[in-house]
Amino acid sequence: MILFLLLQLVVHEISCTASIITPKERTLTGKRSDPDWKQRSVLLKNDSFEQARDLVRRKYNGRDFSELRQALLDQWLHTEMPS
Repeated sequence: MILFLLLQLVVHEISCTASIITPKERTLTGKRSDPDWKQRSVLLKNDSFEQARDLVRRKYNGRDFSELRQALLDQWLHTEMPS
């Protein structure tokens, strides 16, 4: 329950701050060749994954789901780390 409430808070904060996910300004090189990115395996429910993936693609000019997950993780770390 706490995790659900935290995720709701993070999603709300992300929707309020457009700087986290912005429309593409240039063609990105592949994440697989970028040393800052590493493929991870995550278990997600099919329905929520598909809805989120489609929404991110439509609303944020083709951004992919990994960028949403990264933004959520970064925001969560920011709230959990002591200042």
